[in-house]
Amino acid sequence: DDLTSEFPPPASSWFWDALAKAICQQADRLDDSAFKSRIPLLLGLININGLIPRRDGLLATILDRYARTADRAPHNQLLDYALEHWRSPQLRTSLKWGQVADSTKQMICGWLALEDLEDFYRLCQDERQVDESRLKYWLRFKEQIVFSQIVLGTTLNRSSDPDIIKLKERKKGRLARLISGTNDSNAIIMQIGDWVFVEFSAKGDPCHPYKVGNLPIELGSPSYFLHELKSRSALLASDARTFLHLREWQIDFDDTLRFWGLRPDKIERSPPAAIAPSAPATED
Repeated sequence: DDLTSEFPPPASSWFWDALAKAICQQADRLDDSAFKSRIPLLLGLININGLIPRRDGLLATILDRYARTADRAPHNQLLDYALEHWRSPQLRTSLKWGQVADSTKQMICGWLALEDLEDFYRLCQDERQVDESRLKYWLRFKEQIVFSQIVLGTTLNRSSDPDIIKLKERKKGRLARLISGTNDSNAIIMQIGDWVFVEFSAKGDPCHPYKVGNLPIELGSPSYFLHELKSRSALLASDARTFLHLREWQIDFDDTLRFWGLRPDKIERSPPAAIAPSAPATED
């Protein structure tokens, strides 16, 4: 701070390249605990004027180093900083995420999925809708969710509640609105592997799974129609059926997802079964 305030090196000086190299070396040299404790300092350093042209490379180094730690629990400051400068890795237009390892990008997607699932549950719980069992079920797959998006109905989208306004600002660009259906209809969209799941907030609404190649929607859209999220033709094309949350529905879900080659996080994946557990649905 003293150096840059009293004798600021010019932008073209060798000093900035040397400082950037030293930051990268120090990040790799520190053990996990020491590295995590210095993340606020590191993020502050790469905001210095002379390092801003080198910020993307430094941020990539910090993110990749975090992904190599033993405990990859979400780091809110690092996540917010990355989203501010690179936007969400779930968006196809966010090309800067190509600078990090695939495992790093998936770590951030998992953080966003965790946040979206918890926010969706909390929002809809306040509306006395979705039950906690659905949250717990999908959290088992959070490290595999490569895309997630909350779709708000009219009631929540127009709410003047300060907490909801704050949440909408924090998720700006990642939320969608439902432009049909009842005012209290809400949904969350999740992609796991080659499948996209649409869960609705209302307890009586089933989950709709679609094969990526047969999606009735474009992921990341700012708005969706209800009939798009509940597409019978896309279900049939995917050779899938809706999932009702009745009785021991988790067992039914697990059996079908296992047939599709999907298992909860940190469980070894085996080849899918030879016979599907049930036939496609015929209802909308």
